[in-house]
Amino acid sequence: MKTVAVDRSIQDNPELARAVSVATEILDDAVGISADHVEAEWRLSQDDRGRRLIVLHLSDWTGSVDGKFAEAEIKDPAHMRGRIIRLWGDLLQIRSHEEIKAIRRSSPFLGGQEALDEISNAVSEYAERHGEEPGNLRLPIRHAAALMKLGPNYWGDFYPKIRESGIRAFKDQILWGMKIELVHGADTELEVLK
Repeated sequence: MKTVAVDRSIQDNPELARAVSVATEILDDAVGISADHVEAEWRLSQDDRGRRLIVLHLSDWTGSVDGKFAEAEIKDPAHMRGRIIRLWGDLLQIRSHEEIKAIRRSSPFLGGQEALDEISNAVSEYAERHGEEPGNLRLPIRHAAALMKLGPNYWGDFYPKIRESGIRAFKDQILWGMKIELVHGADTELEVLK
């Protein structure tokens, strides 16, 4: 690991300190060659019922994730292996999304299906995070231009409006239950909102 920080309250508890040490070895093994770029922090917390939880905070240059473990979990290395691998996978997913965004920002051309895929992924991520589907879509001009490429077979009766008005045809339209707001600027990002 780039750094591993362990809360003093964990260090002062020999049984928890041993369990966290074993879990850190499992984490090192799971992270592998990326270890030099990942920071880990172990700290104590409590759930809503006042039960003690051990929190693992993983971060790198793209983002961070938290895993919360009950004391019984942290003392079970086989169980911890699975949980740590899933947590590491969550951080890798964030990294992957950030790297894809960077690639797309550097490429001015976007295909219609790629634009649909980005919108679909953004809707899914929003729904998972918030427990409801978004109602608004901030659509960058480059995405609207890409959506136009889907043509009449995809857009059906809406396509003549696209041919007539171009990108402006998408303004205030509803796509997958979301009202579209067109946003200008080369650095604008696709965004779904409540």
